[in-house]
Amino acid sequence: MLIQMLEDSDNERRAQQEEEQRQLQQEIMLREQEKQYQLNKARQDPSLNPWSDGPTFQRRANTPPVPDPAPRVVFTPSKPPPPPKPKDPDQNYAGKSCEYFTRPSDEAHLNYHADGTVLSYGKYVYKCENRRWKYLTTRDKYWASTERLDASWFEGGSAE
Repeated sequence: MLIQMLEDSDNERRAQQEEEQRQLQQEIMLREQEKQYQLNKARQDPSLNPWSDGPTFQRRANTPPVPDPAPRVVFTPSKPPPPPKPKDPDQNYAGKSCEYFTRPSDEAHLNYHADGTVLSYGKYVYKCENRRWKYLTTRDKYWASTERLDASWFEGGSAE
């Protein structure tokens, strides 16, 4: 009796696994069909082609180019602008944004440190947390060597 119950439960479990496997295969097949449908749709619709100008692409390819209405003027200064100066190393920057110390910040936010960055500048050691500098300690009291944490080494020196 016990053996019969165990065999029945094994058979039920196998049947359930087979059903789940069939459902999974059917779901995969449906996804693949949807993917193929979307690909075929994209191939037929020229507006979805990122390298063309949509339906006007063929017309534009056969027309001559239009000349520029006005010549371009390029400004060339007589002297290059002076290189940006690094920030004052004696000032404490705790609470300020994690921008570079030795290079100027820009509108694209390229010269900013990520959260978790630890470095030293001047006599202070900072850590960037939540996009703000957090004061850790002074350089002489930090537990590790601050030579490799120096901002000028870490940021690649001043932008010249």
